[in-house]
Amino acid sequence: MSIDNAIASVAVKELRSAVRWYETLLERAPDSTPMPEVAEWKFPRGGWLQVYQLPERAGSGSFTLAVSNIEEVVANVEKLGIDATQRNSGAKVKTLMIVDPDGNHIAFAEAAVKGNFMDKDAPGVDVGTKCGHPCERLDGPTKHDFGCCICMGETQLCTSCEKRRLAENPVGQNDESVNTPGSRHH
Repeated sequence: MSIDNAIASVAVKELRSAVRWYETLLERAPDSTPMPEVAEWKFPRGGWLQVYQLPERAGSGSFTLAVSNIEEVVANVEKLGIDATQRNSGAKVKTLMIVDPDGNHIAFAEAAVKGNFMDKDAPGVDVGTKCGHPCERLDGPTKHDFGCCICMGETQLCTSCEKRRLAENPVGQNDESVNTPGSRHH
């Protein structure tokens, strides 16, 4: 199975008022309305946010929006009169949590580590299929078919780089700085 992208979706009680709220928050109209009960926003690096009307599930969702400047988001959210006090900052990520009018939780996250999967300035980004994390390969930094990335500051190597790493550090010689392919991300 090959997954090319992900869509965050969130249920709301009434679509028309929710779209107005999200338009204000995201500072733009939806990119599409594929069905009468659905509005969608597309983001530059390939992700989507889908807001859909389903009152019985409204308020039980959550999603994260990756941003490049959390302080800019905080200022915008405060300007809109939305509570911006739920902030957290660590070595790898800075976050802001807010709640939409239906009770869904929205996290804004800024990578604190350059090259992180949320970093829009990561070198060589090819949206949807590859990131540009420059694994140290014998032939130098390159793009990878495995989706090589830095996930919250931890490196995950493509298949060829992982094979090289295992050849250099046989099993039993623990290298905790690397998540191997198939390992669990945060």
